[in-house]
Formats: sequence, structure tokens, C-alpha cells
Amino acid sequence: MTKKFLYAALFCLLGINAFLFFYGNPVERSESHNIVQDYVKEKYPQESFIVTEVNHYPGEGTFVVHVKSRSGKLSGNIDVKKGKVVKDERSKP
Repeated sequence: MTKKFLYAALFCLLGINAFLFFYGNPVERSESHNIVQDYVKEKYPQESFIVTEVNHYPGEGTFVVHVKSRSGKLSGNIDVKKGKVVKDERSKP
């Protein structure tokens, strides 16, 4: 009985670790969303942006946040790592 419990607990811990590795910490994901909103308000005050999605890149441990202007003129990705913006890529559709 004890071995079954230990194996089940180990399996659950490995599953949680795999989830966090591939999808990122949900708290950090939310913080990255907020960091990018503040960043675009400060960096581009003349445009209004919306965050369309937040993805985790496990190779570098960064969150890639896709933003799009409300007018549709600009869009791009902003990379956030350890609570700081590390890359800002914009493009015109």
C-alpha cells in the first residue's frame, strides 16, 4: 500500500513539473501580461495595444507576449524573462 502511494505521489510530482516546464508558471504568465501592458503604455503612448496571447518558450525560460494595436496598424511580440522585457519586435501587417 505504501509503495503504491509513493509511486502515485511521484507520478503526480513529475506531471506537475512537466506541465510547468512546457507551459510556464501561471503566476509568471500573469505577471508577464501585466509587465507588457505597462511597457507598451510607457513606450508607445500614442498607440493603444491589446495583448492577444502569452506563450512560454521553455528553451530560454521566456514568455512571448503577442500584442496588437487596436487600429490594426502594428503588431508584434515582446519577450519577458525574469520580470523584465528583453526583446521588442514590431511589424506592420
